[in-house]
Amino acid sequence: MQVVTAKVETSEVLNVTRSGFYAWLHRGQAARKAADEHLRDLIAGIQKEVNYRYGSPRMTRELRRRGHRAGHNRVAGTPPKTGATR
Repeated sequence: MQVVTAKVETSEVLNVTRSGFYAWLHRGQAARKAADEHLRDLIAGIQKEVNYRYGSPRMTRELRRRGHRAGHNRVAGTPPKTGATR
């Protein structure tokens, strides 16, 4: 009962409807976020293969050579995979 009460109070504090809060709570991962995680994993694997010598332009070419579509700005803006969370 305490968890449900806390969630209801949270929805009131955030000034959202209870149904909207529960819809958000049970929503799956966004497609863009999943694609970013996949791209981050690909980049990490390639970087490990090449001993971390590739910058973003070269990484973009390597990803395209391997059949993955990603622009250079997206590759450059993808942060490295670390244990830290946002």
